[in-house]
Amino acid sequence: MIQKRVLTLFFIFSVLASTSMIYAENVSFLKLPEGAELRLGKGKINDIALSPKAERLAVASSIGIWVYDAQTRDVLKLLTGHNDEVSTVSFSLDGKTIASGSLDRSVRIWNAETGQYLRTINVNYRWITDIVFGPDGKTVVVLGRQRAISLWDVDTARHLRYFVGHTNDVNSVVFSPDGKTFVSGSDDRTIRIWNVDTGAHIRTLTGHTDRVYNVMLSPDGRTIASRSGDKTIRLWNVDTGVEIQEYPVISEETLLFEYDNGFQYVKTVRQETIFLWDFETGEHVRTITLPDGLHRIIAFSSNRKVFAGMGDNYTIQLWKVDTLEPINMITGHTRHVNSVVFSPDGSSIVSGGYNDLIRLWDVETGQQSSRILPYGSYSNNVVLSSDGKTIAHDVSGLINLWDLETGEKIHTLSEKSRPKVYSLAFSPDNKSLVSGSENNSVSLWDVETGANLFTLMGHRDEVYSVIFSPDGRTIASGSKDQTIRLWDASTGKHLSTFLGHASSVFCLAFNPNGKTLVSGGSNGKIRVWDVETAAQRLRTPIGHAFQVNSLAFSPDGRTIASGTSVDGTFRLWEIETGRHLDILTGHIGDVNSVVFSPDGGTIASGGSDGTVLLWNITPLHSREDINIDGVVDVLDLTLVASNFGQQGHSAADVNGDGIIDILDLVLVASAFGDRTTTP
Repeated sequence: MIQKRVLTLFFIFSVLASTSMIYAENVSFLKLPEGAELRLGKGKINDIALSPKAERLAVASSIGIWVYDAQTRDVLKLLTGHNDEVSTVSFSLDGKTIASGSLDRSVRIWNAETGQYLRTINVNYRWITDIVFGPDGKTVVVLGRQRAISLWDVDTARHLRYFVGHTNDVNSVVFSPDGKTFVSGSDDRTIRIWNVDTGAHIRTLTGHTDRVYNVMLSPDGRTIASRSGDKTIRLWNVDTGVEIQEYPVISEETLLFEYDNGFQYVKTVRQETIFLWDFETGEHVRTITLPDGLHRIIAFSSNRKVFAGMGDNYTIQLWKVDTLEPINMITGHTRHVNSVVFSPDGSSIVSGGYNDLIRLWDVETGQQSSRILPYGSYSNNVVLSSDGKTIAHDVSGLINLWDLETGEKIHTLSEKSRPKVYSLAFSPDNKSLVSGSENNSVSLWDVETGANLFTLMGHRDEVYSVIFSPDGRTIASGSKDQTIRLWDASTGKHLSTFLGHASSVFCLAFNPNGKTLVSGGSNGKIRVWDVETAAQRLRTPIGHAFQVNSLAFSPDGRTIASGTSVDGTFRLWEIETGRHLDILTGHIGDVNSVVFSPDGGTIASGGSDGTVLLWNITPLHSREDINIDGVVDVLDLTLVASNFGQQGHSAADVNGDGIIDILDLVLVASAFGDRTTTP
């Protein structure tokens, strides 16, 4: 996907998760979005680059460019300023400049030493796949899934010229050592040589029968190597364009030229093996077996002494080229975060997502706990029992239960057909687990034995969301069939169906007393329901412009948080009136999960950018202002009196002890006349 001068297609290697933090504690507080208090994780990795002498490592991530000291593993800088994910990053050959390309259609130039932003090149490519510096560092070629190749002046950000001739996307470019020409490889199956100063096309090399993924030049600039989808690597004479040699390979290979005792070799990489070929004779010279778990190589330093690779758990490992000795490992990067949940005491957060780990984080420090439970493929859900002892998550139609303290797997739950699981929820007493699946079913499981208690059928399409009521007596399920169904959790009996959504129901949340249910749809609408009557409480639905991915009630039941797709925002709403209270922006892309801390003072949001952000939520009104009209008065006292004796958490339960009594009346009376902070 991303091309480098000495690297073509990146390969991933698996490394066991590190059990200790290796970056400075203040990384969690670097360049936070406005309003955020802490960041967990460093975002997903899109590209990495090593400086020429392997002194620095730059990581293009979903939230910016992380610059590391490659020797100490310390974070030197976090470069931010792009308005979208950073897709690629490159060092100039003197190591003094960094160029980054983003989905915001721009290239940014940075001082590699200080991290100072220098200028922006507006290339207007939707996805910038590679940036290649010329040998003198004064020009860059920018690739972006385009047929034309663009050349830019680094100092002025001025566009110099296009190189036109390829009939399909250009995948790879490499400059000649003197910078007077460059070579390009394309999906049109050809290799072309260009004059840098004039833009003239010098020569076309044909012979490959499939797209050309990568092109390289030998250190003396006389030989081109190319790798193609036709499963060959071919060598070409630069001056004549004549094919010199052909090597059969599998489809995913890396190639580069190396000097070894005075001879030049083509090095190819397949999974965990390196093959060396003498390109003068075409003979296979040597095979090197890489350390266990190494799958894909990402980037070489231009002095060819160090390479960096990325693991399946998003660690980055640095290795010596000659001895394959590991140098350093960098951790903390993640991929899509689909689920976030607080521990019962609010001190920890559990997160999980796509091709990642189940990660535990310390809320105070942002550090990752040593207890990490691997699963290694896409998971929609990670849920934590209310006692904080058990984690459940789904993977490939299986539901795994883990003991959080020991890290041991307790059970694996599955229906015979192993349907994809979209949603999971523990019962309040932690004895049962409910799941919603692609086969239109709702299944209830015994947590202790792993037995399937019953499977509920009734939805006419996939079930995207399931949840227990706070008292555990009722299960609610939301479906692609645009309905919500309530079920008796002890018998499986269908109780009622809520109609009103005009799109798939993606998420559900009960308020703390179980009398109100909110639902979010794929069309962005949020609906508020009376559980007893199945009637909507708000005349006009509230919501977002995009799909609602997650909903959460505050512990006092007055506020709901909603996370949405695309725009990186989540919103706060007043439940009684539907009034919009606040919008919080900080993620890049989808917000997949939102959750309140047990004390209601913090919201954690997890996004497709691979981060969890913690937000301090200043109370929007005092608890004594029950009707949220901005003042504590006789109307609030009346609300407490009219609900006197009722049990369960509600707005009238001012002290939050679970019963509305004289203590609540005293609190309201004591606050008479107080103005609240309602906006």
